Amino acid sequence: MRLVAGPGHRVVLGGQAWERRYAALAVPWPEPDFTAEDFQRHVAAFWRHAVWVAKKTLRGELRAALRWSQVELREHTYALLTEEARLEGRTPRPEARKAEQWLDERRLKQTAIETSIDQRGLARALLAEIALFEEVSASVASRRGFTLPDYSAVAAWLRAELAKL
Repeated sequence: MRLVAGPGHRVVLGGQAWERRYAALAVPWPEPDFTAEDFQRHVAAFWRHAVWVAKKTLRGELRAALRWSQVELREHTYALLTEEARLEGRTPRPEARKAEQWLDERRLKQTAIETSIDQRGLARALLAEIALFEEVSASVASRRGFTLPDYSAVAAWLRAELAKL
């Protein structure tokens, strides 16, 4: 309910029961803590999905590559962008809502990744996503004291394979 009615509400029908429910929205609910396990899960999932996107791109499965890129990769990238913004004192919103307001100028430029249904375009987009993810994961890891796993071999393989296009 906080996602739907949090920005503002007015009960038209429903009476006292609904008034009480919506009154709970006024409580400053704490944000769930971003744990080291959350970080590790997002980092591992990003690299796993990046390999899938690259393989689909290289095989010519362009629509599947586009889908995996925009749904799966972005989910993990934005999880770390959200945590980075929170650590910098900004107030991010879930699911990248109003990201134009809480991403800094550098991250706005980095997330303006253009895609198209051609191999070269998808390869360029994946390389840009990898560069962004490497940067934001290092930023979050250093600020939170998390161990950043070494995916440099995967990143090098992806860059070498995508360079062929």
